[in-house]
Amino acid sequence: MIYKSFKSLMNGMLGLYGNNVQSMVIDLTKKLFTIIRKPGGVESMRIQPMDVIKHTGKFILLKYDYNGNEIWCPVFALEYKIAELKPILYTVQLEYIPPVAKFQLLSTILDFVGIMQTNQSNNAQTKVSSESPIPIDAESMYNILKNNGLNYSLTGFDITKIKEAHVISTKVIPEIIACDCKAHNRKGMRELLDKKGEDFEYRDELEKIISDYDKMIEQYSENSLEYHKKIRGYEKNLKLFDE
Repeated sequence: MIYKSFKSLMNGMLGLYGNNVQSMVIDLTKKLFTIIRKPGGVESMRIQPMDVIKHTGKFILLKYDYNGNEIWCPVFALEYKIAELKPILYTVQLEYIPPVAKFQLLSTILDFVGIMQTNQSNNAQTKVSSESPIPIDAESMYNILKNNGLNYSLTGFDITKIKEAHVISTKVIPEIIACDCKAHNRKGMRELLDKKGEDFEYRDELEKIISDYDKMIEQYSENSLEYHKKIRGYEKNLKLFDE
């Protein structure tokens, strides 16, 4: 089916899941992690962490080092700046916005900037590297988020701490927008704990992080703004040690 707007595309996809948002989020997240492991660069492209500065205006799946604890983060890259002598990629951290609010807001934004036309052009490309960015500037995105009470989702990443980065094609925007990495991150933390063993210097700290993270997953509330703000606020607690 050919959709004339991104909103109709998202509504159509949600309909495929019987309007069950959580089922769609879980399934599309699995698909995204399958996509980034595929060779060929058709739907995603792994890049060197420092090269994220070349891909503003695009969706990126990052693995970020919170001082020894590597966490997956789905983002929309806005701009690159030097702040306090550090190279910072400013983004919208997509996981910090409730799914329905995120789908509605991004559908409005993407339709306004002509995403279906951009996507039509990008569909003709065989590589993600040849795709055009989404034509929206950082200031406009900030103002839109602020006006909708979602500016707390703006997040800066120290580029030197990005361990892995995948640019996501506009062909699979629903997958990156819906992505919820908490289950993958919990698995990664447990694997780190097992790998490091009983003598791990930060074992107690990591065990506490995993315990708190498990509680947040259990308390998941898909439409709660306060819950997602809590996830945003917990970010600083993901670090195994202070700098």
